[in-house]
Amino acid sequence: MTTHNPYRRAIEICNEVIESCNICISATLQQEDLFKRIPILRQLRDCVDTCMLTLSLMTRQSEYSVEVCKLCADVALSCADLCARINEPYTLECEERCRKLCTICQEIAAA
Repeated sequence: MTTHNPYRRAIEICNEVIESCNICISATLQQEDLFKRIPILRQLRDCVDTCMLTLSLMTRQSEYSVEVCKLCADVALSCADLCARINEPYTLECEERCRKLCTICQEIAAA
């Protein structure tokens, strides 16, 4: 039996963002100036962790889903802005997906 989850699209985008951020983390770890990129790694990890929490709460339709969506939107936007500043080929998809997630989470939070 399949039940309708009103957060289905946000759940899908969270998974995409987690994938993209992990790709960025792997690429960043291969850079020569790794020490200078520690703040970038932290931001990407924050985005992954926030998406994982949001994903978990939305999947079970927790009463805290809307609240965590507000945080997720903020973190995703911050991550998108970071990816735009880095402007490497491996950050383009992450930026796009994070912006999409930010929009979806803002819509959920505003509803």
